[in-house]
Amino acid sequence: IALGLVPNRERLAVRLFWVTEGQADLVWLGQRLNIDYRTAEARIRKGHELLRQHLATLEACHDRILNRRAMGVDNTELQV
Repeated sequence: IALGLVPNRERLAVRLFWVTEGQADLVWLGQRLNIDYRTAEARIRKGHELLRQHLATLEACHDRILNRRAMGVDNTELQV
């Protein structure tokens, strides 16, 4: 879910980085993405930061739902 919230340019860079398990050279990643290696690095970094932010938001929402459930409050109006 969280990766789908990352803009496509950064998402593609992050996915390619993951597929290569971080072992690929930035020049190669840039060539695969048809961009300069510095741009590839920037997109990978930005994509990971956005992913961390989205995961933190989703985790906070999940925690809120669990806390409200523990208190016996109805969660039907909450949206993630």
